[in-house]
Amino acid sequence: MEDFSTQINELEERLADRTKEVEVMQSELKMVKEFRRKRGQMQKELDEVGIRFGVSLYFCVFISPCVKTYKIILVTKSGHIP
Repeated sequence: MEDFSTQINELEERLADRTKEVEVMQSELKMVKEFRRKRGQMQKELDEVGIRFGVSLYFCVFISPCVKTYKIILVTKSGHIP
């Protein structure tokens, strides 16, 4: 009977670990979806700024799931803008 109790406890621990992993993945997916919704508007704003200054602006995105943020770097044909 103790074997079954031990097995149940081990399985419950593994399930809890997997549940945490799934929650992290869901959080990351939510962040990516949120960014995708905003990306079009952000590119439109960059296009408007670029027209004003006579350059083409693009952005590269680095998503950091650990801190749940993303970093946007503006890029021109000649390189990135600091």
